[in-house]
Amino acid sequence: MSEVIRIRKDEWEDLRKDLETFIKDYNDATEQAKKLAKENITLRQELEAARERLATADRKAATDLQQTSQAIQKLRADISRAIQQTKKEA
Repeated sequence: MSEVIRIRKDEWEDLRKDLETFIKDYNDATEQAKKLAKENITLRQELEAARERLATADRKAATDLQQTSQAIQKLRADISRAIQQTKKEA
């Protein structure tokens, strides 16, 4: 009978150790999941800020392109008038 009790006590100790290991691993995994969730939120915020900066830069580039295009058109018109004036005077 004492052998049976000793075996069961050993089995109980093994089960207790397995449970402690499981609980520790579970707590570690839970903590890691929380850290990853926080990191994910931070990365999403950084991504949104980057998207906003990109949209702002895109709008500025479009405005600059439009202004450059208008300046080139004006320059062409001025050159054309200068050529026409030169031809009239010649």
